[in-house]
Amino acid sequence: MATISNGDHVILRKQDSVKLFQIQAHRTIQIEKHKFVIDGAIGHPYGTTFEVKNGQLVKAVKVPTPNGEGSVIEARSDNRSLRDVGDAQKLSMEEIEELQRKGLAGGEIVEQIVQNSSTFKAKTEYSQQKYLKKKNQKYVAHFTVLKPTARLLAEAFYARGPLKILNLRIDSLAQILTTANVRAHSRLMVVDSCQGLVVGAVLERLAGHGAVVQLHHEDAPSRQAVVAYDFPKAFTDILHCYPLCMVGELKRRETISEEVTADVTACKKAAVGENTISQEGDSTVPNGGKQNHDSSNDVPSATTAEGPIDIPVDPSIDIPVDPSTDIPVDPSTEIVVGHPTETLAKHSTEMTEVGQSSTALLESTSTKQKHNDSDENARAARRLAKRKELEKSRALLEDGRMDGLIVATKNHPTNIVMKLTEFLLPSRNLAVFCPYQEPLVDCFTKLRDRGGIVNLNLTETWYRKYQVLPNRTHPEMNMTGTGGYLLTGTIVERGDVPS
Repeated sequence: MATISNGDHVILRKQDSVKLFQIQAHRTIQIEKHKFVIDGAIGHPYGTTFEVKNGQLVKAVKVPTPNGEGSVIEARSDNRSLRDVGDAQKLSMEEIEELQRKGLAGGEIVEQIVQNSSTFKAKTEYSQQKYLKKKNQKYVAHFTVLKPTARLLAEAFYARGPLKILNLRIDSLAQILTTANVRAHSRLMVVDSCQGLVVGAVLERLAGHGAVVQLHHEDAPSRQAVVAYDFPKAFTDILHCYPLCMVGELKRRETISEEVTADVTACKKAAVGENTISQEGDSTVPNGGKQNHDSSNDVPSATTAEGPIDIPVDPSIDIPVDPSTDIPVDPSTEIVVGHPTETLAKHSTEMTEVGQSSTALLESTSTKQKHNDSDENARAARRLAKRKELEKSRALLEDGRMDGLIVATKNHPTNIVMKLTEFLLPSRNLAVFCPYQEPLVDCFTKLRDRGGIVNLNLTETWYRKYQVLPNRTHPEMNMTGTGGYLLTGTIVERGDVPS
C-alpha cells in the first residue's frame, strides 16, 4: 500500500469539501477554522483519517459517521412541542471555547453539547441526526488524506474557482474521456485551457502507453493539475507540447511527400535547361584560357608568393619627422615610430598604475564571466531541449496517424478544430468542450458543411446530486447552473460520405 511521503500532493477531504495540498515538513495549513501542522500524515497509508489535536494531525481512533447515524437516543415522532428561543443549550460559548483550549477532542465536545441540550431528546430521529451532523462539522476536525485522482482533482479545482477551468465539472470531464475514446496506446491531441485538468485525466488513462501532444496558446503549457498527480516518469515521458501559433505550418506526411516530389522534378528540369544553355554559350579564351590584363593598371598587394613588394606612397601627403633623428612621428600621439624601447620607457609608469587598478577589475570580471557562462550554457541547453521537443511533436502531428482530438479552450474553437482534424485517422473521435453554446454552434456548422465527419452531436451536460439515506432519498436543494456544452463526432474518409 502506498504511503504518504514528504513532497507528495494529497487531497484532504472533510465531509463534502476537498482541498489540494503538498506535504512539506513543518508546513502549517488552515482549512475552515482549523489550523494545524501537516507533518503527522507522513508515513501513514493513503485513506487514513486524522483528527486535529493541539495543532497536530493525529490518527483518529473513532471516526464519526457523516450523518450522525448511530447516536440517536429516544427519538420522538414529531417536533411540534419544540420552540427555538435560544435557551435550550446550557453551555455558553465561552465554556465551549474553554473546552477547546484544554485540548478536548471534537467528539467529546459534541457529547458535552448534546448532554447539555434540553431539547435534543425531544427531537425526531432525523432531526437528531441533522443536529449531530451540524455540530460535528463545526467542532470535529477529521480529515481523510487521499491520493489525487481525476475525480478528486476535478472537484478540488472546481471548488477553488470554476471559471479558471471553464466550469468543467466532473461529469463533463467523464463524457469528454468517453466520447474521445481515450484508452491505452492512443495517440491524442489535446488543447487544454483548464490548468492541465484534461491532460492529467488523459495521462491517467493512458498509464504511460501511447502519446499525447498538448497544444497551447501561451509561451508554455498550463500543467498545474498534471503536477498534482505526481505521475511517475514513464507517464510524463509520453507528454509533448506544441504551440498553436505554429499549427498553420503543419502538413500531413502525404502532402509533404507530394511537394518534395514536385520540387525534385522541377529541380531536375531546371538543371537540364542550364546544361543546354552552357553548352551553347561556351567561348574559347586565348592564351590557354588565361585572360591578359594590363599590369600597369593593377593595384599591387602588400605581399605575393615571391615576397613583399613596395606600395607607392602619395608624395602630396606630409608626414611629420623628428628633427633630431629624422624618424617619422605619429602626429596623433607624438610617439616616435620605430623606437619601441623609448616608447615603453616613456609610458612604463602610466602602464604600471593602470595595471594595478585593472587587476582587481579583471578578477571580479572573470568571476562574473564564469557565472554568466554557466547561465548561458544552461539557457542554451534548455533551448536545445525545447527545440528537440518541438521537432518530436511536429513529427507526431505531421505523421497524420492521431487517434483522437480533445479541445477545451477559452478561445473560439472553430479554426483549431478545422485544422487539427486533418491529422486524425478515419473512424477516430473528437470532443470539443466550451462553457458557451454559440462557439460550438459555429463549429458544428463549419464541420457539417465541410464533410468528412459523422455522428455530429451538440449536447449540454446536466448534473445533480442526490441525498441517499433511509427514507430520505431526494435531490439536493442546491446545484450548479450549467456544466458547459460538448460537441462530438467521428472522422470518416470524405469520399465515403454520401452526397
